[in-house]
Amino acid sequence: MAAGMTEVVSSRAIALERVCFAMLSVQKLAAPLLAAAVWVTPAAAGSPSACSTSSWMVRESDEEIAARVAAMTTFPTTLDQRIWNGMAMKPEIRKKTLAIVADLLKGMRLGPEVTIASVELFGSNASYEYDDAADFGVHVFLNNANTGMDQKTFENFLRVYNGYVELYQEGKILFDGIVVEIVFHSEPRSGSYKPQAGVGQFSISGDRWIVEPVAQPDNFDTAAMAADVRRWVNEWNALVCEYVTDPGTFSCGRFDDLDGQMRDYRRAGFEKGLGGRSTENLTYRMLRRLSVNIPDGVDLAEHECRNHQFSTGAP
Repeated sequence: MAAGMTEVVSSRAIALERVCFAMLSVQKLAAPLLAAAVWVTPAAAGSPSACSTSSWMVRESDEEIAARVAAMTTFPTTLDQRIWNGMAMKPEIRKKTLAIVADLLKGMRLGPEVTIASVELFGSNASYEYDDAADFGVHVFLNNANTGMDQKTFENFLRVYNGYVELYQEGKILFDGIVVEIVFHSEPRSGSYKPQAGVGQFSISGDRWIVEPVAQPDNFDTAAMAADVRRWVNEWNALVCEYVTDPGTFSCGRFDDLDGQMRDYRRAGFEKGLGGRSTENLTYRMLRRLSVNIPDGVDLAEHECRNHQFSTGAP
């Protein structure tokens, strides 16, 4: 690919990224917006009605949170048999996955120089950590032999293409009720995707375990989890309330600040060597399983806030 083509790929990637994000925002916000008009018809400043009617408020009681904690900390002892026959991936699951990946790779239209290095399953469904909300997280690693497209351009393209895939496929392809999620990466891969002892990693392309999963040690405290979930819920609800009450002057970046704080909190558990069953990681997972998915919500709310403030006139 010539240098000019690299520029074309970059410009198309930027345009596609903007389109994908706009459409994703509409798609993910549509239901809450229809359910509660406060996002598009803010209440008068100081009015509590916007808070009480917003569908973005998390309303679980302490008792409901405690019950969720108990469920979150009860782990299976076998792999999900919708995907596996014992420790072997079901042939039809493997075949379907590889067909989806091949179709998506063809859709990139980058030519024969871009090839599949490996198709792998990571995450909850390659371990004893899954629950009913866990997805089938497929990671596709690609080799780029095209000397005309540098690594940074290729990685940027894949980041945008992943947004496109999320827009058109996520939640729409199911394996016996399990959401299929496909993410593309460039080789060489980052450290977080390299094999780790005891952390399940299955090669779908090779039909073999790279690392067989083992049950992780229980490093959580249920009382601390319940308290931390409540703390994050309160912080989220407070931000939502401030925004819907006076969206015109609200500092939209505060949603991003909360996102960073939650990620730092989760990372701290891993940095302490506590693994996937730390209080921090399980709390973060639970924040995704409440009536409002807070880790996703902070990003969507920030962009909804900015869109509102860039607009003029009555909605």
